[in-house]
Amino acid sequence: MPDYKAGALVENTGRPDWGPGKIVHIAADNLYVLFRDLEESKAKKLKANTPALRLAASQSDPILDNLPPLAEKNGDWVLPERRRTLESLKVRFLQEFPGGFADSKYRNAERDYKLEAHNVFQQQLGVEQVRSLLLRGEIKTLVAKALSVLVKVQLLAAPFEIGAFQDAMQDEKAAKSFFTALVALLEATPISDKLFAKYAAVVCSLPAARGRVATWPVTTVFPYIARPDIHMLLKPVVTQNAARSLGFDLKFNSTPNWTTYERLLRMGTTYLDLLRPLGAVDFVDVQSFIYVSCGGYDNDKANPKRAPETVLKVASEGGGLQLLREKQKDNNYQFWTERDETTMSELLDDDDLVGVGDLFSRSSRVDSLDEAFRELDRYPWHRFYPIEVHPDLRVEVLREVRRKGGDTEEKRWKAALKGI
Repeated sequence: MPDYKAGALVENTGRPDWGPGKIVHIAADNLYVLFRDLEESKAKKLKANTPALRLAASQSDPILDNLPPLAEKNGDWVLPERRRTLESLKVRFLQEFPGGFADSKYRNAERDYKLEAHNVFQQQLGVEQVRSLLLRGEIKTLVAKALSVLVKVQLLAAPFEIGAFQDAMQDEKAAKSFFTALVALLEATPISDKLFAKYAAVVCSLPAARGRVATWPVTTVFPYIARPDIHMLLKPVVTQNAARSLGFDLKFNSTPNWTTYERLLRMGTTYLDLLRPLGAVDFVDVQSFIYVSCGGYDNDKANPKRAPETVLKVASEGGGLQLLREKQKDNNYQFWTERDETTMSELLDDDDLVGVGDLFSRSSRVDSLDEAFRELDRYPWHRFYPIEVHPDLRVEVLREVRRKGGDTEEKRWKAALKGI
């Protein structure tokens, strides 16, 4: 009989469909084994002298090597959560996207907009541009471009994370340190633990008034959109849920750190290698696969998001304004205003951009449409060009246009809205 030890990999020759298994505990002549291809959270209890049991030829497996610690419960050894096997994950993914990673529905829903985020970064904030702006000391221009990218790609939870990052970037010394560390990280292949730790420390030291900058999404968003071939985006709730479903020990810590990030990259690399035969090419595909197959779409369908609705949207040469509303659990609405002048960064020369201030802002929420209009009155919005008006609120909007600009503006709006 082999000399079995905890942590060793074994195989059951009578059940090759179980795949290799890991001995997670030994008690007397009983082995507790978790098999890779069984969708179970409880380790099987086997006698050490089971004839079909033997040590596996390979003592390494990318999934079994990264299991979270199992705990003893009523004499059994169990994972924190029921683990999904690769085959069941593939089945769920292909149910949603029968054509796999080449499915047009997949590309439209999951991949293309993330690639667009990457393209926006390269066009407006590529590594060479960042380095050049740093050398010339044009920090405000660099910040304006970075905020423009963040608003367009919408990967952060605005307004909290974008607002916090925007606040932090008002400190030119802090902004310079951030982009210097970011460039160093993006140029490193493979990723350096020391460079990531330094970059994370810089993010954690950024000042902010409107919220925490030292979050995982803020830390990982720029590396991810710049280099999705080697970097991943870490959104704590989604990522931790996925790791538990995969039975992967993320060693999560809410403060950005190399240990957690290295584990995330290891999980991504493991599944990228396993998914390449299906056509996966980078971490965009991996993160989409994990999200979909671990129940992200199921959760969305079971708990549909109350998406914000546009009350009105107007445009001017440098940007635009939106008044939005969102239904709350009590079925009442909250309203807020967004000002977006990030297109200014594309219309002005770099020298003109210096000192232009915040290009994106969002007001606090209010509980009535009248209060929302008073907030909007900070701007001459009625003089701008109407892009969109909620059909259920057209009367109220035109009433406000008339109040602000009289008959002339109301007629102009009505004419413009005929084509909408």
